[in-house]
Amino acid sequence: MMTFRINLLTLRTSLGLSQEAFGQPIGVSRGSVQAYETGRCQPSLATIKLIADVYNIDDLYLFLFK
Repeated sequence: MMTFRINLLTLRTSLGLSQEAFGQPIGVSRGSVQAYETGRCQPSLATIKLIADVYNIDDLYLFLFK
């Protein structure tokens, strides 16, 4: 899921948020965001949906090549 991790990192940095600030509204720790961005683990589908809802993006955005 290399595309996911890159798109997640791009989203977070484009919003000017730290990993901690990004994770807080979706209920995940800084360490979890870091793990998603490095590809060490993947968020649940529920977390992906929450990211899309909170940050007002289409959840497919996170999986699409640019």
